[in-house]
Amino acid sequence: MLRFIALALTCAFMTLAQQQDGPSVTIGQLPNGRPATVLGFFPSATTNYFCTAETRQPTYTASVAGATMTNIVDSSNAATVNWTAHGLAVGNRVTVAGASDADLNTSYIIATVPDANSFTITTANVTDATYTTGVTVATTAPRTSASIWSVVRMTFDGSGNLTAKQNGIRTTSAGLICDNRATLAYN
Repeated sequence: MLRFIALALTCAFMTLAQQQDGPSVTIGQLPNGRPATVLGFFPSATTNYFCTAETRQPTYTASVAGATMTNIVDSSNAATVNWTAHGLAVGNRVTVAGASDADLNTSYIIATVPDANSFTITTANVTDATYTTGVTVATTAPRTSASIWSVVRMTFDGSGNLTAKQNGIRTTSAGLICDNRATLAYN
């Protein structure tokens, strides 16, 4: 009977210990404990860069009228968005608005990123054409070309041992530009 009581008390104590009040703790370098996007760049065996930003950023809108975008060219259920230094990646969500073909005006997931100045989306029922007048593309995804990142440089010796872990130094901007990771100053 005493073993039963001891077992019951142990179970009760463990249950109470697991139901502590207070915020959960997240270990890592994520900003403010919010969901984050981390991009890793490995230019050599001795230098690695890691850029971290909150996964959801304030809405940014590119437009032809604002000279932040050139056009959207749709052909055979695929559209190329020509946006100089867009900083977006495959899997980011964008929303097109203002196009003369209403079928183009919806949200898309970026399918490919051929270069720094264009990306593609998969369309359906959109008339093949080049769209410029009134068209905008909006996103809340973190852009590598925007000053919203924390950047860490890790340096290794020839045997793969970590020799330095340095944070990018913020100067006059609100954040760091991930695209400039190789030219930033580090502490």
